[in-house]
Amino acid sequence: MSIELIIERRDRLTAPISIEEWLQFVATQADLRFRTEAHIGVNPINASKISVFAGDGEVEILVKDRWLPFFRHNRGKLITKYQENFEDPLNEVRIKIIGVAKAMNAVIRTDADDEILNWIPL
Repeated sequence: MSIELIIERRDRLTAPISIEEWLQFVATQADLRFRTEAHIGVNPINASKISVFAGDGEVEILVKDRWLPFFRHNRGKLITKYQENFEDPLNEVRIKIIGVAKAMNAVIRTDADDEILNWIPL
């Protein structure tokens, strides 16, 4: 099972990150774009292709001339797959994650536990 990285407000029940807020933020960022291509998978039983459309709040980030998955909006929070290279404080995606969390007045945590990651100095 993979770990997910989550950006959400401390008071996630009364102050969720709205989809409108996320869409407006992304529209102001040159290195972010909305994903428009469907996700394509292969059925392991019959090898047929399965296509799932990207959600409204699904975003990609530009890293070294390549568009990579970034965050998707889901129920008032932003979610992405945790990657080991996020441990590097100089990783450009981690730096962008911190910027997003600051802009949203939010915290960063994983779904492995409820502890807030100390990526943003208090």
